[in-house]
Amino acid sequence: IDVMIRALSKQLIKTYVEPAQRAMVVPWYQQPRHLTPLQQWWRENVYPVWFKYVIGPYERYQYEHAVAELRSYGLMFDDQHN
Repeated sequence: IDVMIRALSKQLIKTYVEPAQRAMVVPWYQQPRHLTPLQQWWRENVYPVWFKYVIGPYERYQYEHAVAELRSYGLMFDDQHN
C-alpha cells in the first residue's frame, strides 16, 4: 500500500505542482521597465544636468546645514545613526 501512495503522490506532484511552477507570473515591480524614446532622452540628457546644477547643490546645502546645526550642540552627524 505504501508503494501505491507513493506512486499517487508522485503523479499528483507531476500533475499540479510542475505546471504551476512553469506558469509562475513575475510581479509587476520585478518586470523590466520599457521607456519611451522621450523618457530615454530625458534620463540621458536632461536629468544629469538637473541633478548637477539643481538637486546636487540643494542636497549638499541641506547636509551642510544639518551638520552645522548638530555640531553647534556638540554632536556629530554619525552619532544620530546609532
